[in-house]
Amino acid sequence: MPDVSPVQWLDDSLLNVLPLPACICEAPSGRIIKSNPQAVALWGQRPGVERGIHDVLRFVGPDGTPLPAEESPLAESPVLVEPGATRPAIIQREAAGALRVSINIVPLRRSDGSVDARLLVIHDASDDRARETLLAGQSRILAMIAEGAPLATIVDTISGIIEAHAGGGAIATVMLLGPDGLRLSHVGSPALPALFKKTLEAVELGPHAGTCAVAAWRRRPVQTEDIGNAPEWSDVGDARITPGLCAAWAMPIVASSKRLLGAIGLYFRERRDVTPSERDAVELFVLAAAIAIERQHASDSAVESDRRRDEFLAMLAHELRNPLAPIRTAAQLLGLSEGGSALTAKVQGVIERQVSNLTRIVDDLLDVSRITRGVITLQTVTVDVAAIAARAVECATPQIDRRQHRLTVSTPPDPVLVCADPARLEQVIVNLLANAAKFTPRGGEIGLRVAGADDTATITVTDNGRGIAATLVPYVFDMFIQGSRTLDRAEGGLGIGLTVAHRLMEMHGGSIVVRSEGPGFGTEFTLTLPRSAGPAAVDTPCHTAPCFAARKILVVEDRSDAAEMLALLLRARSHDVRVALDGDAALVAAAEFHPDVMLIDIGLPGMSGYDLAERIRSDKAHAHVSLVAVTGYGGVKDRSHALSCGFDEHMVKPIDQQALTDFLEAPPRQVLRPSTESTRASWVIEPDFVE
Repeated sequence: MPDVSPVQWLDDSLLNVLPLPACICEAPSGRIIKSNPQAVALWGQRPGVERGIHDVLRFVGPDGTPLPAEESPLAESPVLVEPGATRPAIIQREAAGALRVSINIVPLRRSDGSVDARLLVIHDASDDRARETLLAGQSRILAMIAEGAPLATIVDTISGIIEAHAGGGAIATVMLLGPDGLRLSHVGSPALPALFKKTLEAVELGPHAGTCAVAAWRRRPVQTEDIGNAPEWSDVGDARITPGLCAAWAMPIVASSKRLLGAIGLYFRERRDVTPSERDAVELFVLAAAIAIERQHASDSAVESDRRRDEFLAMLAHELRNPLAPIRTAAQLLGLSEGGSALTAKVQGVIERQVSNLTRIVDDLLDVSRITRGVITLQTVTVDVAAIAARAVECATPQIDRRQHRLTVSTPPDPVLVCADPARLEQVIVNLLANAAKFTPRGGEIGLRVAGADDTATITVTDNGRGIAATLVPYVFDMFIQGSRTLDRAEGGLGIGLTVAHRLMEMHGGSIVVRSEGPGFGTEFTLTLPRSAGPAAVDTPCHTAPCFAARKILVVEDRSDAAEMLALLLRARSHDVRVALDGDAALVAAAEFHPDVMLIDIGLPGMSGYDLAERIRSDKAHAHVSLVAVTGYGGVKDRSHALSCGFDEHMVKPIDQQALTDFLEAPPRQVLRPSTESTRASWVIEPDFVE
């Protein structure tokens, strides 16, 4: 869950359901932020904005002498206070005289352990000991909720406290309403017999479905004095004859919004009514249970929302990449045609640039989703920042040249080493250079400077472009944040590139900051990374592979446009190509054609690309065939799954033609000996991939 203060979700409605005086005050200042009506009644008047807890709760000693703030029960550091701690005190009220109280203190902690506020629950110390124990238990439950304890742990604790209060004469259960809104399920019922719980799980809410279900159905407390003969249990069956449970009482759990959440029930070992003390205990914890359940629902909703978002983004990327593949291939075919006109060349260039732009936008969308979920792992090595910057410049040069900018690059003579993921660091620098090119008027100045200090390395990208308004600077790395746009949105983009860059720098243990004097005065981005003392990783020399003769290639793709465009491009490069539109046709074609390489779409109708690869690998006649997965899904798991199914390579649509050419010009696939540990052939694959 996001790192937010509990003060933000402990709203007034949740504070107001507490039956005792309660307030939230800042730590350590003591300024009162929120208070319920019972608290206002206790101290006689509503505190002003600047009033503190010591102003309204005037602590005095046994002789009535006022205590200084450093000797008050609230003087202890909020960080050191145990959740649910109880402090006895005497307070001198403004209008009603002295009162002995007990104050339960719940530090409201962030996920990093810091405390910025405290929840105080105040009760009359003249109550009996049992009542104090219950209130301490309630504070304990509230502390567990504030600290994000699992719901099952919270409701088990609630059941245990209620049972202890009943002195062993009752078994407590907490039941939650299921997603269908028709059935209750046991969540906190550790002492309830297993058969009893199993029987009640299958019964719908109604007038004869057991005491808890009836209480939830009627939305009011229900007493059953004789389970074996009561009409409330007539639909339950075997549960009625459970030995040792004779009577029951239950109360519904209802949210502050009046939505039904479940029920808390008590089962007794003799035929009797619930006592006032037992009723009070359940009523006290129904409120805490409602808070815990609502918070769990909010968390579940956020998780489900994230899951749906990720599925949507993956599907969106897949659906966008599929049509991009034949468009890019068609553009490359235009470039291969002999005697093409200048117009044809210009059109081809426009198509390829726009396909690249759209592909980059799709990749940025997926990157920001993966990074925010923490599913990207950096592949770090010791690298020279200047070398990474040079690669980034090479990548960004076409965009800079198109807008006729002047790029100045400054690097030190000696290596500046850092421990980083080369691909991801290059991505960040390219992103900043592209941003500078996009928001600098045609013919502008862009600068890239690499420098090294004793402990840090810096990469600075400057431009003399549009600049950033002072009001926008603090939010420039937030997702979807953009400056003012012209009506034509000439710069394009979604406002997520800087978010990706910021998160990647954090993952590297570095930082990225932005400076701008305002609109019209340009922008400066500075990346900072800790320097590394280790030697730089040595790039493996790129051995030029001999260009093998034309290959026999089987393209397996159910989209006919994409299949035909790719086949035409490969034929133009002298390869012998066949096309199959589904898995069954591919098996027939492979038997007849005996291909050297199969380019297989994963999302085939009927037999998937994964299944087809496994069928090909199981046939010794095709042991020499190189298999390439061609797909719109580009995640780490997608690649790993493809390799585990027998593919030799995984390429994301639209295919990088240089990567495909390099693969086709590599030596043919070596036939590996199948593993003797399995009846199914397997190959040792060493994936070298950075998502």
